[in-house]
Amino acid sequence: MLDNDEGVLEPRAFQISDQGIAMVRDGLLQLGSTAEFLAPRKGKSGEFLPSVLYKNKALNPGEDFLPDEMLVKVISMAPFSPTPLFVHRHFPLYSGSEEALRSYLRMHKDEAYPGKISDFALFCFLPRIIGSEVIQMLWLMILSCLADYTSSQICGATRIHARSIADSA
Repeated sequence: MLDNDEGVLEPRAFQISDQGIAMVRDGLLQLGSTAEFLAPRKGKSGEFLPSVLYKNKALNPGEDFLPDEMLVKVISMAPFSPTPLFVHRHFPLYSGSEEALRSYLRMHKDEAYPGKISDFALFCFLPRIIGSEVIQMLWLMILSCLADYTSSQICGATRIHARSIADSA
């Protein structure tokens, strides 16, 4: 969070670039001499490592550099018309019980899927009473329903993403 000129707190967000993630994933980098630095990893005997360029200059293995160049500024903002994935928020998160589940299901008995069981706290509770394999199958069923759901409550991107997940399972 950053305090702007008008005294309003604004969120500031950054992420590492795809190239930076690939360099870490492939083991090309190591910690630098201090916590704020990184350095190209020194290769083992006979190992060939690609050069790491920093500000148009090839770095020697073990030479420190600031990882700031790998950061990407993320513009944080709220959606104009948010479409939450979970419709309900009244299943008790910490005190869920089988009786609470019965009451919840009675309350939503006339709703169609996926809205009937669209509560994050409910999904957190379900593994306590049924096996995780059943939860996984249930989640895939819901994703499939979301992919086919034509209500204006579900945006097109969510439908496409849900369909791709459901199809890959």
